[in-house]
Amino acid sequence: RSPGWKVVISANNQGDAYEFAVTDDGVGIASENHEKVFGIFQTLKARDVQESTGIGLSIVKKIIETEGGNITLESELGKGTTFRFTWPSQPKSSLELIAN
Repeated sequence: RSPGWKVVISANNQGDAYEFAVTDDGVGIASENHEKVFGIFQTLKARDVQESTGIGLSIVKKIIETEGGNITLESELGKGTTFRFTWPSQPKSSLELIAN
């Protein structure tokens, strides 16, 4: 990580869901790797170059989709990255608790 990188987090209420965005001004992700970053055990750099298990975003995606939301990625090399995800106002797990 380089000193001076900026991360911005925003949230919007869309009625039936909340939309969150996490944006940085880092190195970005090449378009051919956009789907790869959500795969389990997938890393964009060799593990001896960057310590990573490659499971973080796959877990996040699974949790979000299980609760009825979705996650997307917008990025270009050299222009930073934005992850957007929606989280339902009534997640599936809370609806199951109410029903029981």
